[in-house]
Amino acid sequence: MRGPAEQFLTLRAFGAPAIVLALAAQGTFRGFLDTKTPLYAVGAGNFLNVILDPILIFLFGLGVSGAAVATVISEYVNDVIFNSFHSAMEIEWQSAANLF
Repeated sequence: MRGPAEQFLTLRAFGAPAIVLALAAQGTFRGFLDTKTPLYAVGAGNFLNVILDPILIFLFGLGVSGAAVATVISEYVNDVIFNSFHSAMEIEWQSAANLF
């Protein structure tokens, strides 16, 4: 039981930077009062994970490692989605200056 858990967590550790970036991006969008973009981005990442899990676990026979790899891939794809939306975001500096 310990072996598969260690294998899963070791592979999932590669997704830690993606999680940190996604949380920062979600906070940025919420700060600009945009809650729909994080919802759609995280939803797309989770949907990809649902698709990749059975493919990697059963079709390729990776088992627990397949679940971890699918999760890490979906986390990085989630970051790419956030980055594409963030690149298109326009910041109005005058309105931000009025806050102070």
